[in-house]
Amino acid sequence: MAAKYKYYITANRQTPIDIAMTRYGCAEGVVQLIADNPFITSPTDFVAPGTRYRVLTTVPEINTTNLAVAKTYAERGTLVSTGTMRRRTPPVALLNEDGTPLLGENGAPLLNQNQQ
Repeated sequence: MAAKYKYYITANRQTPIDIAMTRYGCAEGVVQLIADNPFITSPTDFVAPGTRYRVLTTVPEINTTNLAVAKTYAERGTLVSTGTMRRRTPPVALLNEDGTPLLGENGAPLLNQNQQ
């Protein structure tokens, strides 16, 4: 069965480790993030704001706490950015593989992680 992905857009001043913390709940998730996004070549370099990246739809269990952390961040709309946490404003639209917004049943764009 092929892996399924969600697509996101980077915020300002995010490194791959920040993204891994936000989406996978731990810094070790950077290994999966880099594997799925070949344009990411360093875990500590900033990724340009507005860069489209993908993460697995189902968060893998990487350590004993990452699933709970990822769930909490998603519920609170938290982004990790250079080691600081802040609320995401505005919400980010989910994207199809071709870069177009995913649309809900009402035709409105689906928003990132519990912010619909």
